[in-house]
Amino acid sequence: MIEPFINKILVAVNGSQSAIEAAMYAIMMAKANNLSVKFVYVVDTATVKYLGMNQAIKQNQADEFQKELTAEAEHHLEYVKGLAASKGLECEIQVRCGTVYAEINKAAAEFESDVIFVGADETNTKKSGLGAMNSRVKNLSDILTNAKLPVFVIRDKNIPSKFESFVYSWKK
Repeated sequence: MIEPFINKILVAVNGSQSAIEAAMYAIMMAKANNLSVKFVYVVDTATVKYLGMNQAIKQNQADEFQKELTAEAEHHLEYVKGLAASKGLECEIQVRCGTVYAEINKAAAEFESDVIFVGADETNTKKSGLGAMNSRVKNLSDILTNAKLPVFVIRDKNIPSKFESFVYSWKK
């Protein structure tokens, strides 16, 4: 019997539409192939710390900002968990804090993932723009550069409609 190449999928979630679409794709793939899936959102505390050290924000503001980012991360993870449940799939979710690519690698190793899924669209692949857009580009690039596993970059504008109509029933 041939062993499957993929048993566990780790999905990097960052709140973007492309990350939600990567989550949807992973849910469909996991459900259709009896795979395990874990969604991880990394709160980029390295950037928060950097802003605090450079006095762009005060320490009490940095702490509050990190709490807000963590609450936002939990919200996004609960959303993708609900998407998985809507297709009858159980999953794991986790908020981590630190440098995005390093925490994604650690989470993948701990979960014993075979592959990492990330989303990519115009929002996080163009190198123009400011702020969160540049951060997403850097995080995606860092994940691709430093991953210890294969990384699947999910890009398909039709994923939401495919997900909506996805029904899997196993037949003997």
